[in-house]
Amino acid sequence: MKMPSCGDFECGHHDSIAVMDATMAALDPEQAPVVVIANRGLAVRIEDGHLSTEERAREAKFIRQEDRQRFRTTHFLKRRVCAAFTGIQPERMNFGTGWNNKPYLKEFTGLFAFNLSHSGEWGGIAAAKANALGFDVQAAIELADFPMSEIMHPLDCIRANSPASAALVWAVKEAVTKANGIGLGYALKKLCIKRTSDDAVKSVQLLGQQWFVRHGLLADGSAIAVAMNTWVQMEKIQLLEVKF
Repeated sequence: MKMPSCGDFECGHHDSIAVMDATMAALDPEQAPVVVIANRGLAVRIEDGHLSTEERAREAKFIRQEDRQRFRTTHFLKRRVCAAFTGIQPERMNFGTGWNNKPYLKEFTGLFAFNLSHSGEWGGIAAAKANALGFDVQAAIELADFPMSEIMHPLDCIRANSPASAALVWAVKEAVTKANGIGLGYALKKLCIKRTSDDAVKSVQLLGQQWFVRHGLLADGSAIAVAMNTWVQMEKIQLLEVKF
């Protein structure tokens, strides 16, 4: 099931930033969370100056080109989307990681949460005027190569019987652990995915706290999921895909 979309926008080599910023400006971050995704191929159009020195150093450590592309694409989106929410210029941003493993923007102290993810052909960010948010994108999972028993709960309402549905289970649970900040070591099979009144929203309990997760599938079978602790914002999530 597809998330509500605010429309796609095309990015040319020279005007991609202007078009993207204009599209973001048309949104209302005060009212709705935003998910922005892009194919990793966007990386070839992103100049070095759009990343910090530290980000470029981290990018250079990746051996595989596809890993570098995912990293560059995701962190470019991070700076543009955070600028739309906070009004801070992208080149002036400094980021950190809190005690709960969640990223934050050092220059902004208002109500704001964001989360990054990349997998397969995709990189993206979810952001909202909220105190907690988790986001995950997961490429389709080949069942023969992946031990789904390590992440499936016996009562999960989503059954991992295809590459796309397996990716969906993973993305939903990862989004919850990232929203909570518990870290990568938590056993995902402890989390049970339950139905809600909305087919595109699931409920997951983690350490006594309820999380709502809106999820969807991309055209190539990759899954995306956004977790928040309030139901109200679930129906308002806006999905944007950067096309180039």
